[in-house]
Amino acid sequence: MVEQMKLYLGHTCVEGPKKYMRYGREALEHKAGCGLGEGEFPWECGIQKRGDLGTQELPWNSHGWITLSSESVKKPNGKYRLVQDLRAINKIVKDIHPVVANPYTLLTSVSEKFKWFSVVDLKDAFFCIPLALESRKYFAFEWESPDTGRKRQLTWSRLPQGFKNSPTIFGNQLAKELEEWKTTEAGYRVSKEKAQLLKESVIYLGCEITQGQRRLGVNRVEAICAIPLPRNHQELRSFLGMVGWCRLWILNFGLIAKPLYEALKEPRLNWDRQRKKAFEDLKQALKEAPALGLPDLNKDFQLYVNERQKLALGVLAQRLGSWKRPVGYFSKQLDAQDATIPSILREQDDVDLKMTNHINPAEFLRSEQEEGELAHDCMEVIEQVYASRIDLKDVPMENPDWELFTDGSSFVESGTRYAGYAVVTATTVVEAKALTPGTSAQRAEIIGLTRALMLSSGKKVNIWTDSNMPLGWCTFMVPCGRNEGC
Repeated sequence: MVEQMKLYLGHTCVEGPKKYMRYGREALEHKAGCGLGEGEFPWECGIQKRGDLGTQELPWNSHGWITLSSESVKKPNGKYRLVQDLRAINKIVKDIHPVVANPYTLLTSVSEKFKWFSVVDLKDAFFCIPLALESRKYFAFEWESPDTGRKRQLTWSRLPQGFKNSPTIFGNQLAKELEEWKTTEAGYRVSKEKAQLLKESVIYLGCEITQGQRRLGVNRVEAICAIPLPRNHQELRSFLGMVGWCRLWILNFGLIAKPLYEALKEPRLNWDRQRKKAFEDLKQALKEAPALGLPDLNKDFQLYVNERQKLALGVLAQRLGSWKRPVGYFSKQLDAQDATIPSILREQDDVDLKMTNHINPAEFLRSEQEEGELAHDCMEVIEQVYASRIDLKDVPMENPDWELFTDGSSFVESGTRYAGYAVVTATTVVEAKALTPGTSAQRAEIIGLTRALMLSSGKKVNIWTDSNMPLGWCTFMVPCGRNEGC
């Protein structure tokens, strides 16, 4: 644990006493008395006996510096948990980038053939990691005995709860020690009351896991559905974070939640009918969440995809007997560049695409209907959707009525920029004009091309330019802007 203690100290050093003092004056005052009965002091429940919490005499608890608020919370088993208000400390400590395991990856590692499961819960997990001596003074607080009225100062010798970096530090250290499976030597202990041993159904990461399937746990669903309408951006982000963890069970999650994510972009949170409906629809989707199948890597997967409102939606399924069982629902917002490109161009040429007449994946997952040939011509659709005009090509046509050449340029003289354009044939100047002072060369190029198009009205014409910019403007930027609603 020595290495971990050094790592912990290096990441939690404060940014100087002055800054600490400034934030310290904003801290909450200590609130004496926690509603505990006689003899029910937290440090007498094994914490102080192990040395996790000790009496100290430190200057960090004076009212001129910082005073932390502490109180005890009663746990479901009737015991008390000491809770310390560390918001002032969390403000001045540098963040550690959290490396969080992907719950989807963890759950997919469980084979559908497994029938018996065991889940163990670590007891006082954070207290297994010692706190560096140099950091202990920052977590000092004052405690008054409700029985004797005696005040004493306590501080932690182990990683405290309520500290913002504690979960990350603990998770990294546990992952490191699990590589060699030396948990006993590291001081980890298992909670007997929370252990789930050799059961056909267990709760893990808020999910109920049984042979061949996983479903959302009832407690998790009830907790999320009990959340009231958020009052600010922070509460809305918290709700989306909790329900987003369950997105694997929610069909078209991205589509349903899109109005709520758009609400976060506004300076103030306003609830209209559409956003309230999205909020309630997400809760209802959680209540109706199906039991997903556990993936079998020895079987083929079928991925059903769709795109709506610039969202990529998908259902991953595997065959179970004569029908296809969903393994997961997926949704992802397309980035700005991909969203402007027609859907045909976003498809992969090495993927076999089939159309289905069913809209709801819950219906077609059990369908054995064979689909016919695609009823449209991809090249024809690209011509209609992706071009500025159907008759606009980027290769010269044969036997045109006119061959035009266009150019634009600018120069600076006496601090003023002058520009102009010209439209010519191989032998004749069709049009050449000066433009308003200050016009850029790029704009002159576009104006010259525009005039060439206007002069060629009603004719078959090849127009040549020495600039890629106006060519791209006609063949790509115009249709992209149209697709974006410009």
